[in-house]
Amino acid sequence: MEKVREVRKLSDISIYMYRPFEGKDAVIIEGFPSVGLVSMLAAGYIVSNLKLKKLGVIVSPHMPMVSVITQGTPSHPIRIYGNDKVVVFISEFYPPDKLILPLTQKIFEFMNAYECKVIITTEGIESGGEISKDVNVYGIATTEEYREKLKDLGIPLLYDAILTGVTGMLLNEGERTRRNVVGLIAESHKEYPDARAAAKIVEKISALVNLEIDVEPLYQEAEVLERKIKSQLEKAKPHIEKHRYMGMFA
Repeated sequence: MEKVREVRKLSDISIYMYRPFEGKDAVIIEGFPSVGLVSMLAAGYIVSNLKLKKLGVIVSPHMPMVSVITQGTPSHPIRIYGNDKVVVFISEFYPPDKLILPLTQKIFEFMNAYECKVIITTEGIESGGEISKDVNVYGIATTEEYREKLKDLGIPLLYDAILTGVTGMLLNEGERTRRNVVGLIAESHKEYPDARAAAKIVEKISALVNLEIDVEPLYQEAEVLERKIKSQLEKAKPHIEKHRYMGMFA
């Protein structure tokens, strides 16, 4: 009986639309936090660059009880932005594990209701090593149609990996229900917001679904951020080496 009650509680997640949406064949882009905040940065940049309007929100008692203030307006943590070509689901907060499946099912409900053609889910995976301008992006798709599209764009397919959270469940449910879901996974750094990896993701999305998005400002932001980080690392290096040296005799 307790399990039944829990299932009912988890179904208490709703989409509230603020304005009519007429976007048949639109593309859905998911942007929840990931390694290097790649997904959130990419989704946020698309919202800003395309000047997408807020279409609605997803409300659940299982999300953090916070108000996200954007452009002077309060909002629930999970927002929906879009136009007649693209819809973005974005949040600064990662949903708790028990909410991930109901949340992905709501996204699919939206896809069905408005006859959207594909969901693009994005993810960062830890790259390690030093800051590099070479960012690898891998792809995975639930249908042969989009696997061929990835190959045509020269995006290497991901063959062996474990993807968790929203990305993993969107792919799983897409495969189970035979709907178009594409995962774009970029190598990124976990220690700081990786704007370069986000820019690479945006480039691939733009090419995959024919969106005109200027990513140059995002690359410029990456250059500034990387210079700051390299400078900070150089300043910290003597202190790090000192502690390592002293640690040998601890």
